[in-house]
Amino acid sequence: MSIDETQQQLPVGWQCATLGDICDFSYGASLPSHQRSEGSVPVYGSNGIVGTHAEAYTKGPTIIIGRKGSIGEVHFSPGACWPIDTTYYIEHPKLETDLPWLVYCLRSLDLRQLNKAAAVPGLNRDDAAALPISLPPLPEQRRIAAILTEKMTSVEKARTAAEERLKAAKELPAAYLREVFESEEAQKWPRKQLGDLATVVQNGIYKSAEHYGHGQPFVRMYNVPNTHWKLNLHTLAQVSLDDSEKEKFVLQKDDILVSRVNSFELVGKCAWVGVEAEGYAFENMLIRVRLGDQEDPKFIAQQFGTNQVRQQIEKVAKRAIGQASINSEDLRGIELILPPTEVQQRLSMMVDEKSCAVANIITSIESELESIKELPAALLRQALAGGL
Repeated sequence: MSIDETQQQLPVGWQCATLGDICDFSYGASLPSHQRSEGSVPVYGSNGIVGTHAEAYTKGPTIIIGRKGSIGEVHFSPGACWPIDTTYYIEHPKLETDLPWLVYCLRSLDLRQLNKAAAVPGLNRDDAAALPISLPPLPEQRRIAAILTEKMTSVEKARTAAEERLKAAKELPAAYLREVFESEEAQKWPRKQLGDLATVVQNGIYKSAEHYGHGQPFVRMYNVPNTHWKLNLHTLAQVSLDDSEKEKFVLQKDDILVSRVNSFELVGKCAWVGVEAEGYAFENMLIRVRLGDQEDPKFIAQQFGTNQVRQQIEKVAKRAIGQASINSEDLRGIELILPPTEVQQRLSMMVDEKSCAVANIITSIESELESIKELPAALLRQALAGGL
């Protein structure tokens, strides 16, 4: 589309321009880290405020744009500030321009896409200067900026509220476990070591890379969730096994899988195997536990999410660089509380039903959050095309 055709589609009084017509990107000034903890003038890096200084580099309201690091991020200082040398800044536009409107305009351009893949990637200001802009008259800029500020404030409040609801929902499964396993009734239940209950405690199989990509569905430690006792089977590896390996390393319903090697915070995480994973194999980073008929496997898997079991795991876990591990003997020594079988079944079903309901709530809130996060870009597109 030609410039004349674009001009004809703009609201009356608007004009076609480039970013370079409106402003120049000036380089920020170097300021050593040890000088960023004095005074009251904000110091801006590419990702926002990184300290304070006694003196200001700019004299008034300033737009700061990430040049290195957080490339293309746009920040606004309502007063004088010090933009450091990983940034560009705009203090005095060349045309009569409302700075808050220009902030929104810059954010709508997604300057991150202008990242230049050099030895140290960065934003090229000549590329930015060539970007086309629909420029409204100054009063219209101010009107648009005021409306956007109000709408963005509402969006931010909605996002914060949704994030708080999401955090609260994610904490509910742990609360359900405390309700069961830290109750007064639970303190009276008998205790036994896992080794006294298990008929099988077995490491999974190691297979080298050439065996991956076809064959048996393969459960790995990434399929054992961090905060739940059900396997996550959305993404599965495949591995080729011979008949003897299949016989030894395929899962059965009501097996329990425990993470044998992981970060210290996640080693020992546990999941119950449902009917959907029967016949799958499991890797050597996991330990399979199979129980006798007197225990409810889901109740045991849920109990691994409690502080009482977590403390025991952390006590026996062996630390290494970047990871920790437990072995079968460590696992056999874990002490568990064991009410009668019918009580185990009743409680595990109750916890499971409540947690499934929470999972649906979490999915709904996450979907709501995704929609909220898309609103600012949609509002910017609408506003800067004359749609407000």
